[in-house]
Amino acid sequence: MEFLSPIALILLLSLALVLVGWFFLSRFEGLLRDKKEDQALLLMQQQIAQLRVQLSQALDNHTQLVQQQLGQVLGNVNERLKENGEILERTQQNLGERLDNAARGCG
Repeated sequence: MEFLSPIALILLLSLALVLVGWFFLSRFEGLLRDKKEDQALLLMQQQIAQLRVQLSQALDNHTQLVQQQLGQVLGNVNERLKENGEILERTQQNLGERLDNAARGCG
């Protein structure tokens, strides 16, 4: 009794080779898919880093703009306070002169 005929042996070896090839091919496809996912993740991380840089630059620009505007407002407020102080001083001086004149007229 023959254990396996040569044709059955060839078919069995062919089937084994196909299964081994299919296994390695599926593993290779999985590795490629993982690599593509890794590349997509890396690209996303790079885009997030670029977005972070752009956001930081925009915040810096806006901060500088706000500081400039606050400086201008502060300068205007100081100028108005100085003007009001001068007006108050003149008013007090005029009031003092009037009081002096009124005191002379009554006295």
